[in-house]
Amino acid sequence: AGWGYGGMEELCVNNQPWGFVVPVLYFFTFVVLGGFIELTLFTGVVTTSMDEAQDAVKREMGLEKRVKRVQDQYELTDNEVRTYHKVFTLMDDDSSGEIQEEEIVSALAAAGRDVSLHVAYVWMCDAMYYFDD
Repeated sequence: AGWGYGGMEELCVNNQPWGFVVPVLYFFTFVVLGGFIELTLFTGVVTTSMDEAQDAVKREMGLEKRVKRVQDQYELTDNEVRTYHKVFTLMDDDSSGEIQEEEIVSALAAAGRDVSLHVAYVWMCDAMYYFDD
């Protein structure tokens, strides 16, 4: 007795340990509450991931429907659609799912056509006007 009081043992009014029950109760309460918090966080991460995956599938299905509609409208073969998809993938440098003006300019430069950013922008506007639903 007396350890940690630095000579002031008289200030300790109850120097008896709390017994076995209080520390065990504290420990189990801490473990159970910590487990619940961990389980809640894990459940939140899983449900958020599932929502994102479902949204991605819905977007993909919507895109497939639009591609099929354009394919039917312009009477394109499956091989032509695959070719357009390959070209799109090659041109989409940043894998954003969109082709920006800069990507059009770099693709045309790779094909030997030197065009300005302004010309590519005008072409994209014309194409969007032509193909807009």
